[in-house]
Amino acid sequence: MKFIVGKPALIFNDNLVISDLHIGNNTGLSDNHLNNIFYENLADEIKNIFNSYNCKRLIILGDVKENITSLPLIVNRFFERLSLDNITIVKGNHDGNIERLCRDFGYDLCPSTGCVIGNVGLVHGHCWPDKEIMKQDYVIMGHIHPSLVFTDKFNKSYNTPVWVKCGNGGVNIIKFKEYVINPNLKLVISPAYNPLLGYNLNKKSLDLSPILKNNVFKLNLCYIYNLNGGLLGRLTDFLEG
Repeated sequence: MKFIVGKPALIFNDNLVISDLHIGNNTGLSDNHLNNIFYENLADEIKNIFNSYNCKRLIILGDVKENITSLPLIVNRFFERLSLDNITIVKGNHDGNIERLCRDFGYDLCPSTGCVIGNVGLVHGHCWPDKEIMKQDYVIMGHIHPSLVFTDKFNKSYNTPVWVKCGNGGVNIIKFKEYVINPNLKLVISPAYNPLLGYNLNKKSLDLSPILKNNVFKLNLCYIYNLNGGLLGRLTDFLEG
């Protein structure tokens, strides 16, 4: 597994993995023209990474779009611009009607409970995963858009996307509910690919995912890394109310 320096993306087995595009989110964009340019540039950036690393498949860990129920035209335009044939989408909580997009473009669709590729379980993270997911060596999820807010000496705040990597410490691994869990299972939480998004990590944001609030993964065994690979500390060092 390789993390792309400076980008919220990783690669495993020739698969490029990103999460939470939320296409159509226009936070901070003043008009439709800027909105279109922003997502065109985002599509170009993803395609450049895909080609630069000779990837064979793009995996999107859910929340492809912002609008929960409809499929706005900007979503189709994004994937026309992206122009990649081999794409797998894991259904997220914003992905109502995403089946039509997958049918029209010929993409593979994983259910909201996730899917397994190799020894990696892939989920969005808003619901309990399929039982097979927790038997793998890794689980990669999105959903919570992890970031940290830093304030400089001029009192200007910066929202910085981060990776979160967790182990389960070999505790409670025989069975959890009806799940058999790999004692060496590691969790990777992906930041949102869309730079307009980000939740400052706190206890409330962790509660957005059932995977994180049932004591399967130990918060004191979760570490935070910036996009350049720098270790920022334990998750528990940054948790607020």
